[in-house]
Order: sequence, then C-alpha cells, then structure tokens
Amino acid sequence: MKQGPVAARLEILRAGLHGPGFCRPWLEDQLYGLAGDLLVLRDGVRREVAAFPGSRLSTREELYHRLHRARDYIDSCFAENLSVAKISRAACLSPYHFHRAFRHAFGETPMRYLQARRLRAACHLLSATDRPVTLIGLDVGFASLGTFSWLFRKRFGLSPREFRSRHRGR
Repeated sequence: MKQGPVAARLEILRAGLHGPGFCRPWLEDQLYGLAGDLLVLRDGVRREVAAFPGSRLSTREELYHRLHRARDYIDSCFAENLSVAKISRAACLSPYHFHRAFRHAFGETPMRYLQARRLRAACHLLSATDRPVTLIGLDVGFASLGTFSWLFRKRFGLSPREFRSRHRGR
C-alpha cells in the first residue's frame, strides 16, 4: 500500500470523481494540490539522491533507481524465497555492494526490510481473514511457524493469535 501526500491526494481524487461534491473548481483545486505534492516529492527525491555515495550525480541517480527497483521487487515478491543474492540481481549490483548501499539508503538491511514487509502482510491477513496462523506464516514467506511466531512477538509484543483476537475486523 502506497503512503504519503501523493497517494493520499490520488485517493481523494478517486473518491471525489464519483462523489456528490464533484465539480470543475473542486477538480482544479485537487489537481493543483497534486502538482504541489509532486513538486515536494521531487525535491525529496533530489535530496535523497544527493545523499547517496558517489562523486557524480549520474552515479548517485543510477544507484538510487537500482535500490528502489530492488525495494519494489521485495515488496512485490515478499512471499517468495528471497535472498540477498537474488534481490541484488534485480538491482543489477553485486550482493556485497547492494547490501551495503541498501543499508545506507534505507537504514536497514535488505533482509530486515523483507522481514518487516512479511510481518506487515501477516498483520493484514490476521485481522482481515480467518485463515489459520500457520498458513498465514507460510503465505507471507516464512519457512516455519516457530520463526514466524518468534519474529511476530518480537516486533509487536503479541503472538499472532493474540494479535488476531485484538485486531479482528479492523
């Protein structure tokens, strides 16, 4: 699920286009707001690129694109059996360089990011479905129920079953 001002603005547009308050001035205001949000996003991306290692701007931009491609790959394939080597191939970087650059760019290792992504997906499934906890752990990519339960409790302070009972239907 995408987050941030651009995603929020797009959601407002999506809902408002078919709503009772839709009119040309409203649409124009929303589109100007979207343009402003995109400019803020662009400036943020430029700051991120400037912070990347590399002496040339083109090198920093390329690394930025490759690392974001890898993060998108993790987000789309989190339930698969992923390794640093496999993810680094998606970024067209050596595993060592990829691991180091990913950690520098995003503040965590690729495997920690993968674990967090899997746990977010598990939270959603636990609160929205009645699937057994074991199957949910396997569905999101954990190899065993023990690993899934241990990491879940470590991250959220509750077992998956306790989480489900507290967050059912949310």
